[in-house]
Amino acid sequence: MKKMLTLLLVLALLLSTATSAYAADITEDNEQTRVSESQIVTVGTLEELETAIAAAADGDTIAISAKIMLDGVVLETKKDITLVRSDTYKSGVLFRMENDATLSGFNIEDANYSRTIICESSSEIKMCSFSGDSAATFIFIGSSFADATVSISDCNFIGAKNSAIRILRNSQVTILNSTFCDNSSDTQGGAIYCGDTLILKNCTFSGNKAASGGGVYCSGDLTITECQFNGNSIESEKFGTDILSFGTLNITDTPQEGVGYYEESTGEKLSLPLDDFEDTAKLIYLTDEDVKAYFAPA
Repeated sequence: MKKMLTLLLVLALLLSTATSAYAADITEDNEQTRVSESQIVTVGTLEELETAIAAAADGDTIAISAKIMLDGVVLETKKDITLVRSDTYKSGVLFRMENDATLSGFNIEDANYSRTIICESSSEIKMCSFSGDSAATFIFIGSSFADATVSISDCNFIGAKNSAIRILRNSQVTILNSTFCDNSSDTQGGAIYCGDTLILKNCTFSGNKAASGGGVYCSGDLTITECQFNGNSIESEKFGTDILSFGTLNITDTPQEGVGYYEESTGEKLSLPLDDFEDTAKLIYLTDEDVKAYFAPA
């Protein structure tokens, strides 16, 4: 009987050892598979990028090593794909868009001084997330030789260091349902700098900062509808903590009890809706509870 028990114990030990070794092999194979799957594909042309997107799985990253022209092209995905700048592409834009080009569905991470996207004529950008920690501008709109009509919707912008979006003359830009957080500028417009026409609807501006116009700066025509501003800041005291407008300003909101836009130079609450206001507007959005403390004498 003792010999039988000893034999059974030996067999059990051998089986346990073999099972552990097999499990270790499976774990190692899985780790190698994950490493292989997480390798970054590098592309330098639109055709290479389209091929990489088609082959990508959720969570994959694609590195771009040269400027990609989107001329009337629709580039979109429903996968969770992140686009980054390759280590060999130190400067230059990732995308140049024109002639009704569309970019949709990507996570775009760019920590580089260069602009990420340039829109030179009609373009659409939607359902994209932009992030970076650099001196970059994520989207630069306009040119001296063509009108640019650009639509941006359902996007997030985090961490730009030269305004998340910069808009030149000859441009009309509509931004819907988008969020701007922790962007900044050494001059005006921590989140958005605009020199022409800007329409904002249902957008949130939080934690942005600039010398003036902590959230939005506009010297052209600015229309704001149902937007939220909180936690923005400026270096120039009370000079447009949330909004600095030197052009024509429209705010289409209906009056809200307990909150509102206040003119920082006077401490007066704006009467809404505001139509075609052409004087300089240096605005902050406050609750009635915060007004007394904000405008209290130093």
